[in-house]
Amino acid sequence: MINKNRNVKAGLVFLALLLAWSVFIFARSSKTAEESSEESAHIITLVATIIDHEFEKLPPDEKLEYIDSLQFYVRKFAHFSVYAVLGMLGAATAHFFGLHKLTGLVYSVIFAASDEIHQYFVPGRSCELRDFLIDTAGAVFGVAFAAFLCFLLNAAKRKRKSKMRGM
Repeated sequence: MINKNRNVKAGLVFLALLLAWSVFIFARSSKTAEESSEESAHIITLVATIIDHEFEKLPPDEKLEYIDSLQFYVRKFAHFSVYAVLGMLGAATAHFFGLHKLTGLVYSVIFAASDEIHQYFVPGRSCELRDFLIDTAGAVFGVAFAAFLCFLLNAAKRKRKSKMRGM
């Protein structure tokens, strides 16, 4: 009974994280195209300043060109990353509630589809099949990573139990 209560508590924590992360994604998707581009440019500038010491020395027009050349890749990586986290949280939630981990993938894919439809109604944004596919790939990665972590944890638990029996 204690183990079951622990699983329900963990499931509720992961469910809260899953819902909070879903709200985070929805909030990001609610930004206009201009706001979203400015946010991406800010992230690119921050990273470029850290990893490319020549960036700060560039004239403003070259900085802008540098940022523009990376916008597409940063935005697609963001799609993949946030949905990888969503997939991991979905798989963990499903696991602790005794559901198949793929339930987390189903949630993530449905959420990705609804998110793309939502973006259709945001000024300057659009509903993109490519983004949906990138989101789905991120979710698949996240669920697979969560399953791999569960496998490692279960293997460690089995090893620990077998050592205790051998004593």
